[in-house]
Amino acid sequence: MINHRKGRIVIAKWAFCFIFAVASVSVSQPPWQGNASFSAHASAPSQPEASTFESRAAMLLDYFDSHSPVEAPIQNGVDNRFANYSKYHTWIAEASFELGNLDRAREMAEEALLRSNDMFHYYSAMDSYLRYKDDYTPEMRELAKTVIGGHPSGAYDGGTTENHHLMHSVARYLAGQEWPDVAQHVGANKGRDWLLAFFDRVPREGIMEQDSSTYMPTYTSALLSLIDHATDNEMRNKARLTYDWLLAQWAPEWLERYHVTSSFRMVTPEFEPKHPSESLILGWLYFGGEDPATFMRFLDSNNEWYPDGIFSISAAISSYRPPASVLEAAFDRTTDYVHRETSDVGGDNANGFKRYTYINKKYGVTSTYNGYGGGPLYRDQVFEGQVKWVSDQPNSTFFINQPLKDTSNANVQGQLRLDGATSNMQTLQHKGTQVSVIKMSASDPYPYIRGLVSKTALNEVLEQAGWIFMDAGPVYIGAKMTAGSYTFFEDDGRYRWFKNTEPRNGIIIETAPAEDFTDLQAFANAVKTLPIDDSGVSSANPSLTFTNLEGKVMNIVFGGARSVDGVAYDYNNWPLIDNPWMQQQRQGILTIQNGSGACSYDFAAWTTSCPYNGIAAADLVVNDIGWYPAEPALGNGVEFSAEVQNIGTLALPAGSGSTVDITANGAFVASLPLPALQPGEKATLYAGSAQGWSPAAGGTYTISAIADPGLLIAESQERNNSRSQKLNLWSEAFSDSFTTGAASGWTASGGAWTAGGTEGIYKAPALSGVQLAHYSGSGWSDYSVSASLRIDGAGSGQAPSIGLLGRYQNASNMYYLRYNLNDQKLQLVKIVGGQNTILRSVDQSIANGDWHRFSLRFQGSTITAYFDGQQAFSLVDSSLGSGGIGLRAYNAAGSFDDVVVLTP
Repeated sequence: MINHRKGRIVIAKWAFCFIFAVASVSVSQPPWQGNASFSAHASAPSQPEASTFESRAAMLLDYFDSHSPVEAPIQNGVDNRFANYSKYHTWIAEASFELGNLDRAREMAEEALLRSNDMFHYYSAMDSYLRYKDDYTPEMRELAKTVIGGHPSGAYDGGTTENHHLMHSVARYLAGQEWPDVAQHVGANKGRDWLLAFFDRVPREGIMEQDSSTYMPTYTSALLSLIDHATDNEMRNKARLTYDWLLAQWAPEWLERYHVTSSFRMVTPEFEPKHPSESLILGWLYFGGEDPATFMRFLDSNNEWYPDGIFSISAAISSYRPPASVLEAAFDRTTDYVHRETSDVGGDNANGFKRYTYINKKYGVTSTYNGYGGGPLYRDQVFEGQVKWVSDQPNSTFFINQPLKDTSNANVQGQLRLDGATSNMQTLQHKGTQVSVIKMSASDPYPYIRGLVSKTALNEVLEQAGWIFMDAGPVYIGAKMTAGSYTFFEDDGRYRWFKNTEPRNGIIIETAPAEDFTDLQAFANAVKTLPIDDSGVSSANPSLTFTNLEGKVMNIVFGGARSVDGVAYDYNNWPLIDNPWMQQQRQGILTIQNGSGACSYDFAAWTTSCPYNGIAAADLVVNDIGWYPAEPALGNGVEFSAEVQNIGTLALPAGSGSTVDITANGAFVASLPLPALQPGEKATLYAGSAQGWSPAAGGTYTISAIADPGLLIAESQERNNSRSQKLNLWSEAFSDSFTTGAASGWTASGGAWTAGGTEGIYKAPALSGVQLAHYSGSGWSDYSVSASLRIDGAGSGQAPSIGLLGRYQNASNMYYLRYNLNDQKLQLVKIVGGQNTILRSVDQSIANGDWHRFSLRFQGSTITAYFDGQQAFSLVDSSLGSGGIGLRAYNAAGSFDDVVVLTP
């Protein structure tokens, strides 16, 4: 975490915000220039003075520590400041918690909890609780559990998009981790299953809402919650590697402070610092560049303040940092290159969406292949390509499309509104050249193609021979529609919009670095002489051939092949990621090459050789803490164990001198020497009886294990070295060893039960029917019962079994932990009203004549079964809340010994 606690004076906090954010809705006078108009000069500015992640994070947190929608001025005479309160202010509260502004933080976090009612609220509330629960009041902690843990599983199942399901799954999974007693209610296991399936798919097949200007930060903030808060190392590791992958496919599209991309879900396509979106602010935080013009703006369309930067707050706080190998792909722009990627295989489009991006130092060109029509989902938000360039002026965007809905005359929310694109246009791109064909219908709601010419980010515009030529500073752009003619139909102050109504058409966009030509006219002269074959544009399936400035012959047929110099693009084998730094095929290993060498990600084995935080080193985590006996009682000597793993990229050598230390409620218990560990290797370390633990009192203890407590080992990260688990040390309420007979209170039926004898055991000798002995106890509810069992023989009847009973009420109502001899399974059976239901069944082999220890532990509705001291399974069932204990055999003979009952 960034640990800069608040120690400053805020003067006229809203004076700045009012100028900064309110003015951002102005069309004619952009806020970052005050009242000055723009000069008609679009140059590529020099790179601003380099900032650091820490300085950018501090800027973001400082802003939101004193700015929020609820504290903003009322606009248009309508007090709408509480709109979407929980969605916004839970994150804003985190900024104040982090900076030590606790009164403000608590007030916002508590109000957000009281107003929570959807997936955007619950996952952020869970993140805030886990980060800052020590700063919550006791009442707030209880409220968080009531609100998040009280949301039922069926409601957590809701949502219509991938980001909805991700947020819900993170919230319910972490709620179950934090509060086991609500795990079943919230469906924590369903959340876990969804997340693991998501991890197995995304870094091998692509993400659905890839590069979405609005929704990418919901993915990243949800994954950061798992990286920072999940206690299960499998979950945490998969979340981190998936996060690395998301940034890996993003980094090659970053151009100083612009994101050059197309997207499946995008409302504002500008991706530029003077019109920042949610994801652009996150990109700025990780990759740097010009500071965003605003972190919050007023939305006239919704009459509310919208804080775009909130979804980056947890990233500013988290200790997660992108790998150095990924960052290099975001920074190196010394030569031009092509980046190809695939997204959402098997999702809305069974074959995925194939994307092509070309970056040339100060500009980029991007496009999307959606098959022949693409999927129907989110057509109103699809953005299939653009030309984007670095400029000291805003509005450095150019594209042509057929709109699904046209609001080209409206600067919605102070930004360029997209409103999707039809599936009628198909594009082939080679480096900085695009050729497209379009097949419109008169019945289309908007039967025309449209484009836009920036009024602020261009030095010069020429219209010659049906071409529009633009001097955009670092790049010259030429655009031509081969059929019909275009007319300018709208001027919104930022762009002039043109349209062409020819139903079948060809479109050419050619670009070149400005340094390659003496001026725009020289570029225009060269482009106008390039061969164009548009004879097939009017066909039923339009076709177009164009030879570009590089001499490449590009051909496209609507619904047919797309080729360059006669070689068709192989979209069936389009890479998942491919650029000068990274290569990955679908389902394959991601390899990264850069100045630091080569490394890789294996998303089948979930390992990486890429240094975390840029450091090649070992990285120790504690996966599990164990103890024997599994259900210790007061007076037992407890022996601890710990499973430690090296998830780093370098081996831990033998003889490091470091240890894993065990503590109980903070008091030292044992020290376990660390062995040599190769990357990925695990080892279970045992304390043994010499370092046993014998507490003086019962109760609940926090058992902690920390690897390398003395910091003797240089690790790639130190924040993940410890693990804590609760140990409930219960007291013995009843025991019977049957040495001289059965204790008073046992009731046996169904056979000639005997107790004592030469073996000093309790025997059920019959080979048929039900043999049952029960002990009522004294109103036990939460308790554990354990017994040693031996199979002495099986009869000829069906389904012979032997086992242990818990919460026994009568012969028709009980829980039965049994060994099914025929199926060779350990099973928990619920018997209610005489009806048997198998709640859980696991494979287990037990030989006749061998003794084994069976145990059942009841805590509320949670039932845990143990076999020979090891947990076999745990589940939730509330059918029976209390009862005694018992021993049972069915169509089998068995022996029982050493029954023990422990209570809290």
